[in-house]
Amino acid sequence: TRGRHDIRMWTEGRAVPSEEQWQRTVDALREALRLAPQDPELWEYLGLAYDIASRKFVPAGGWTVYTEFALIHYRQAAALRPTSPYSWAGVAVMKFRLDQLDEEFRQAFSSAMRLGPWEPGLQLIASDMGLAVWERLDPQLRDEVRENWRRTAVRQADRLAKLAISHGREGV
Repeated sequence: TRGRHDIRMWTEGRAVPSEEQWQRTVDALREALRLAPQDPELWEYLGLAYDIASRKFVPAGGWTVYTEFALIHYRQAAALRPTSPYSWAGVAVMKFRLDQLDEEFRQAFSSAMRLGPWEPGLQLIASDMGLAVWERLDPQLRDEVRENWRRTAVRQADRLAKLAISHGREGV
């Protein structure tokens, strides 16, 4: 429970982990996973923990081990709970960060949008990623991203517009 709480605090920006706090949280989640290895939520929380570490603790130079660990954990979460749009989004985001825009990325990205069409957080994740890699998407995935933008614009038009501007893609 404590590990989940810590991760929520960090992802919501209400706290910033030290390396020591982060390690304690990961150790607690790993112990919980030892007791419940088929719990997809634990796998997803470990993915989040490594995702946080990949942005907070990585020295300059492109070291990607935390991103790779996050990908491994998100893959397992998606395998155990294939209807979770956030697990699939985790896979897609890590593949994007590793610049691996392959078939696994495509399937994970598409699954995330298809399974969580009205999830506000997921809409923004997919919108941001779609804008970032727009020219590298095949026509079918572009259509899925456009549909995601239509849904996002219903309640989050301002945030979508800011994302488009930040990517220099106002015309898209």
